[in-house]
Amino acid sequence: MSEFNENHTQLKALESECDSFFTSFGEFETSLLNSSEIEAQISENLEQRNKLIKEQYKIAYTENASPTFEQQAQRHQTLLEAHRDTYKRLKSTVSQARARNTLLSNVRSDINAYRNSERVLREENTDAERYYDAELGRVNNQNTLAEGLLTTANEARAELYRQQQVLSSVNRRISRVFSQMPSINTILSKINTRQKRNSIILALIVVFCVLFILFVR
Repeated sequence: MSEFNENHTQLKALESECDSFFTSFGEFETSLLNSSEIEAQISENLEQRNKLIKEQYKIAYTENASPTFEQQAQRHQTLLEAHRDTYKRLKSTVSQARARNTLLSNVRSDINAYRNSERVLREENTDAERYYDAELGRVNNQNTLAEGLLTTANEARAELYRQQQVLSSVNRRISRVFSQMPSINTILSKINTRQKRNSIILALIVVFCVLFILFVR
């Protein structure tokens, strides 16, 4: 019956190993690391124990087998079923925890992305405000220059209007002077007439002299 005892020893070692696997597997509830390796180890452990228990049952049902063999095989079978249930429960818990952690991680990533986009948007808005402020400053400078030019033009127009008024006043004064002294116009007219008459007389004398010289010769 040494084979049964050997199976019993292997089963005890595998059961203890499975407990340590469960402890390690439970740590994956708070981790996003891949748990496929520890899951494969647990599955292999449960499968080996199942094979060994089947062999124990075969030995227990043979002739001259001790009644305790079947009892020990049943205890190993009961513990195996309990470990299978524990594995299913842990696997479901870890899966849910990993899904929750993944969701939280995605939410954090979305929040960080949103904050980063807000920061970039604020920086872009700040750059835009600076650009608008610079453009507004240039527009104000241009408006100030235009206002200066308009003021200068208005002053020049006012000066021209004043000079026009002065010239008009002078013309009116000259007209009044000539209207108050009509004899001046008469004297000037007589002078012009006398100058024209003297010019005609002089021209006739020249012509007469030329003709006289020609006939005398």
